[in-house]
Amino acid sequence: MIRDEKSQSEDYVSIGTYSVRECRRLLEELEQFGIPFETLVDDSGIREMDVVTASTGGTFGAGTGLEVFVQKVDRESALEIRDKLATKWIV
Repeated sequence: MIRDEKSQSEDYVSIGTYSVRECRRLLEELEQFGIPFETLVDDSGIREMDVVTASTGGTFGAGTGLEVFVQKVDRESALEIRDKLATKWIV
C-alpha cells in the first residue's frame, strides 16, 4: 500500500528509505514472507534541489527514494530480511 503523509498508521514503523531498485527487492522479499508493508515516496531531494545541481542535470534519480513501513510486530523480521539483502546491494 502506498501511504500519504496524512494517513500514517501508528501500527506501522519505518525500516528505512531505499532507492527504487533496492526497494523493489525488499518488497518482493517481504511479500514472500507474508509481511504486510506500506511505502511513502520521499522526493525531498528533488523538491529541495539547489539551483546549481538542477542546472547541471539534477541527481539522476538519486533524489528520490521509497520509505518502507511494516507493522511493529514484524519489524525485527523485516530488518533481518533487509540486512540479508543489503549484503547484495551495490552502493
